[in-house]
Amino acid sequence: MSARLDASLLFRAGLLEHVAVLCAGERGPLGAEIERVCAHLGAEVSRRDAQADRTHADVLCYDGDATFAATTGEREALDACLERAWDVTRDVVAAPLLAVHAALDGASDAADARVLDADRPRRAHPSRIVFLAPRAGSGAFAAAASAGLENLARTLSIEWARYGVSTVAIAPGANVAATDVAALVAYLASAAGGYFSGCLFDLTGPALA
Repeated sequence: MSARLDASLLFRAGLLEHVAVLCAGERGPLGAEIERVCAHLGAEVSRRDAQADRTHADVLCYDGDATFAATTGEREALDACLERAWDVTRDVVAAPLLAVHAALDGASDAADARVLDADRPRRAHPSRIVFLAPRAGSGAFAAAASAGLENLARTLSIEWARYGVSTVAIAPGANVAATDVAALVAYLASAAGGYFSGCLFDLTGPALA
């Protein structure tokens, strides 16, 4: 019996209802499956690139695998993967996060801060970030890109913990199924996923049979 994850078996319908998932970076097979599975589970799924206007989201998923694969040149692919990861994170998360908390910090007292916070019916920034690294063996600098995204996730998990933002990275193996990766992302987008931050989900080991 296959031990491969199947989102239709693992998750109930509507698991991600009222969850807004924003997919960023180039769109590849892994990202497309993530969008499909999250939408199937009730999430509001949208896409953007690094230059798009800011869009509301609860979960930001950056597809470094597709961005790495779409860039010509080995070193250029590494640079693009990491630079675009930070560009979209800065625009979608950091800028609105700092603006919101500057307003809260500037409130005259605790009561005013509670009013400001309650006046935001939806979060102004994602509370969860998932960095999807390039597949193992997809290029000379794929491992370096994966390490860079892991480091970014670990660093931001510490820097932004006080803002309620959790960050993780996923390192897909060369032969891991897209459905397995999508199921993991859907799990991380669910309420249970909030318990993880500053860690790497390493899927580069031998596939289970």
